[in-house]
Amino acid sequence: MSTTARTPPISRRAWWKKGLRKYAVVYLLLLIPVAVVFIFQYVPILGILMAFKDYKLKEGFWGIFTSPNVGLKHFRAVFASGAFYTALFNTLKLTTLKLLIVFPAPIIFALMLNEIRHKNYKRFVQTISTLPNFFSTITIFGIIQTLLSPSYGLVNMFLQSTGRDSIFFLGRPEWIRPLAVSWDVWQGTGWGAIVYLAVITGIDAELYEAAIIDGTSRFQSMARITLPGLTPAILLMFVFRIAGILDAGFEQMLVLYSTAVHSTAVTLDVFVLLRGVQDISGISFAAAVGLFRSAVTVILVLIANQISKKLGYVAVFD
Repeated sequence: MSTTARTPPISRRAWWKKGLRKYAVVYLLLLIPVAVVFIFQYVPILGILMAFKDYKLKEGFWGIFTSPNVGLKHFRAVFASGAFYTALFNTLKLTTLKLLIVFPAPIIFALMLNEIRHKNYKRFVQTISTLPNFFSTITIFGIIQTLLSPSYGLVNMFLQSTGRDSIFFLGRPEWIRPLAVSWDVWQGTGWGAIVYLAVITGIDAELYEAAIIDGTSRFQSMARITLPGLTPAILLMFVFRIAGILDAGFEQMLVLYSTAVHSTAVTLDVFVLLRGVQDISGISFAAAVGLFRSAVTVILVLIANQISKKLGYVAVFD
């Protein structure tokens, strides 16, 4: 009776060494993005400590650890500041408007785009609608400045041609929120619709065929088949949207901000910048505001996630 020799099991340490030798180049390439993520995403988390310390910029990085502890002093200063509440309410007003207008825009656009039967035209519209997403914030702001200029802007030229006075849109506080919302709708609708269009392609085509046999119209098919099929994706995107309820768009509001529109344009992000960068002594104060915003965001995400789970739909966290 012949016996076959068995290969002795390789130890875990030898297995790791073999893998490292075999894929050494891959691991070296992987070190670069890992280092970038660690340096720019995880190391700044240490800045949270500044919210509980009397930190001075001259103390440098190690001052985060060596500065004297002050407990909740900066949080008390935050909640006693009228400017903080102004920034908070401005942020909530703007993000609520974006939730009501910007969030459903890609859904409606995807439903409309799905009804286009001419394939070439459908591709053309989808391509054109996604292009604004690749424009930088400064580029879009330059376009807005050109269109809304009081002297040579097309919008004000039209108003003047109808006998009306020109409007300095970027210098009027009441126009900042409509501009920010319109900006997001124009830039993000086409790109956001990609997710919903991908979900629509996964809906069983036999459902539409059965609906046609039953004599339902295209609008009824959209309401009874397409929209229910999109519900899990809508709820998932809603959870992510809730995560940004205190994020009004830092770059967008920074370029729209000026002292003339301070009353409506100062959001939490801009407020943190003004207190933490322009006022060097307010770095710890700004860190407290940032920590408060992060804590509220986590709580809202967990609540929205639990609601999604209770409704029986997909949840981000189990």
